[in-house]
Amino acid sequence: MSTNNFFEKKRGWSIIKDEIISHYLTPYIYKLLTTKKPLTLIDCFAGKGVFEDGSIGSPIIIANKIKEILEKNKKTDIKGIFIEKKYYDDLKENLKTYNNCEIRKGTFEDHIIDVINRRRGSNIFLYIDPYGIKSLDFVRLKKICKSNFNTLEMLMNFNSFGFLREASRLKKYQNEFYLEKDLESYEVDEKNSIENMIRIAGGEYWIELLDDYNRNIISMHEAERKFVEKYVENFHKLFKHVINIPIKTKEKNIPKYRLIFGTNHDDGLTLMADNMNQKWKKIIENERQGQLSIFDVAQGSIFSEAISIYSFPDFTEEKDYNPREDIINILYESQKYVKFKTLIVKMIKKYGIAYSTKEYISIIKQLKKEGIIDIYRNPPYTKSGRPARWYDINRDIRVRLRCFIKQ
Repeated sequence: MSTNNFFEKKRGWSIIKDEIISHYLTPYIYKLLTTKKPLTLIDCFAGKGVFEDGSIGSPIIIANKIKEILEKNKKTDIKGIFIEKKYYDDLKENLKTYNNCEIRKGTFEDHIIDVINRRRGSNIFLYIDPYGIKSLDFVRLKKICKSNFNTLEMLMNFNSFGFLREASRLKKYQNEFYLEKDLESYEVDEKNSIENMIRIAGGEYWIELLDDYNRNIISMHEAERKFVEKYVENFHKLFKHVINIPIKTKEKNIPKYRLIFGTNHDDGLTLMADNMNQKWKKIIENERQGQLSIFDVAQGSIFSEAISIYSFPDFTEEKDYNPREDIINILYESQKYVKFKTLIVKMIKKYGIAYSTKEYISIIKQLKKEGIIDIYRNPPYTKSGRPARWYDINRDIRVRLRCFIKQ
């Protein structure tokens, strides 16, 4: 992407991304601080930190989160690391009043392995929001995930449409991917190659998909969806849990961007899903009612520009989405008690952020009321001797289909 005028004002997808990371980081930080291990937040493509119109970017959002923690306890081992080459001087100026913030001059490729190695044993959160796709070498992502850390979570903005667009250019396909102009211009790197695209994708699977699309065997939408499915399969080699959030333009059904989140911990997955579900529903509601959120006011209503262009798909309107039936199917296939948290995790891995833990609990309560499932709690009684009725995914609750009869 050309960055010459990128920081003139905050626009489009950048607005939504920054709201998402701001919304997620607060509960994430407080959750990870309970581990008593150092916490490191790494912004891998930081930029200036402040746009020319005065709106703030991810570095300032992260720095403010750190500032909030340090104001409560100066001894907290929390640190922000920001990697930036082109706008290093601007970023340094914009972060000069913040403590525990380190700025690395250079590229993601130059610094990321050293940064992680220097924070050995940390809980690490990686925010990877590149200007394009060329820096997302999958081999490098593998090296990151093999580093010595306590926990690692990764939130990455992946321009799936941009990948297929660049791949079409390299394959000399004059198709719709290549000919359509993106809402936010992305760089054309004349030095790029098919071999580099293979490294970015983590394989050659995309070549056949693009060939099939070019021969009209599959649609543009199918090509993007199948490409992302294969890419996420690769991500599962790095993380136990992976969810991706498609972001579409309103005039097109095909996603332009994918937010891909990876974690190795059930708690990380449920925390991300619940918080992103809350934010996603607010955006959907704002889109439908034409209203602005609290964040809009704080940002001078610039969020209205983003929601006029981009949309979060309403997964709950998809025909193949039936969480009640899927819960019953999971229990039927198990033929035994299933841990409550395991059941919730399985649902999140299928539905992503479409439903919250609270909504899954509501379905389970109804199934219990109808006599379809049994619930075992340990301990089964409260301290006062009454039957336990709590639904806490972090406690010992198990669920099974009654008599193993599929409804």
